[in-house]
Amino acid sequence: MSLVELGRRVGLTAAPAQRRVRALERDGWIRRYVALVEPRFAGCALEVFLEVKLADESRSSLAQFEEKVNQLPEITECHRIGGRFNYLLKVMAHDVETFNTFYLEHILSFPSLARTTAHVSMSRVKYTTALPIARHTRELH
Repeated sequence: MSLVELGRRVGLTAAPAQRRVRALERDGWIRRYVALVEPRFAGCALEVFLEVKLADESRSSLAQFEEKVNQLPEITECHRIGGRFNYLLKVMAHDVETFNTFYLEHILSFPSLARTTAHVSMSRVKYTTALPIARHTRELH
């Protein structure tokens, strides 16, 4: 949105709105700007959520796993989680065959992999990167 529109929404003119945005960028509140690309237009129609359990949960094994995850662009999110599994991965693929090839060639070669469970997304109900900070805007000033 333009600075004029942003300013209008928060009760400022464009110049003070721009100063506030610059301050939020400088202070690390705004890390970067992105576009939400429609995955199917980018050839990534299949979303798979993959639970991963490691046999070895040492710091070095976790670091090795995370290093490998960061090298694979098909893995668009990785969360270390509590519970029966260690990680939850979001994997984007063209189709089931492409995911299967990725799984066989990359996921199964992860160090100290014990087991996985795959969950295929049937439809995306909500897709946003916006954070629910509207109630906490006083902290932004």
